[in-house]
Amino acid sequence: MSPVPPNQDSIQGQSCLGSTLLFLGTGLIFLAFVDSTSEPPLDLPRFWAQNRPICYFLSVVIFVAGCSLLRRRSQLSDSWKPSREGRRFETIVLYTRDGCHLCGHAKDTLLKYKPYLPIIEEVSIESAPELAERFGTCIPVVEIDGKVRFRGNVDEILLRRLIEGSRTG
Repeated sequence: MSPVPPNQDSIQGQSCLGSTLLFLGTGLIFLAFVDSTSEPPLDLPRFWAQNRPICYFLSVVIFVAGCSLLRRRSQLSDSWKPSREGRRFETIVLYTRDGCHLCGHAKDTLLKYKPYLPIIEEVSIESAPELAERFGTCIPVVEIDGKVRFRGNVDEILLRRLIEGSRTG
């Protein structure tokens, strides 16, 4: 029996829970530190004062649990696969500019999905004045099958949806 791939809702839920636990753990650790160094800024429950080592331990456990969920969330999002195999789309053109770090990031993002995409044609907008005028500073620009899909950043979730929803193959 193969494991069920996580859906986007479960990944977002883990992200939210992980962030909450991380925030709560950090706050409790900070509160424990402030309480031990000076007069606490607020009245803490009697349990806190009587069981200080347990509260320190629980604070660290909550913090580590939040870190663990956030780490696991990033690993889950990297395991995405579309429902059907094969290449999508006819053409992909990546409009770039020399020395543009965002363009490199966009290309790296597209290359992560190489099995599902055609060969990426990279075009420098500095090679033609009409391209420089058309795109200006809004680069990188990704054009898929003649339609501009991304400007400035390649949104991985949207790219996955485009791959999943495409009929070409």
